[in-house]
Amino acid sequence: MQINSPINVQIACGTPTTGQEQAQASTTAAVQQSNALLAQVVDRLDRLEAVTTQGVRASGSSALRASLNR
Repeated sequence: MQINSPINVQIACGTPTTGQEQAQASTTAAVQQSNALLAQVVDRLDRLEAVTTQGVRASGSSALRASLNR
């Protein structure tokens, strides 16, 4: 392998190329977005659990609907 161009030097040394860095940045952003969505899902499930375990017995269905529509 010829190591006379900057790209070949980067590949030979194992340093990421610009394309690899952009792909890694895109992947990182997607993972962060996915984590944020999962946190929202967990929060809603926690609220649903709280309403169904303690609120449904004491309150009407309107309280359940209000909680789910937040």
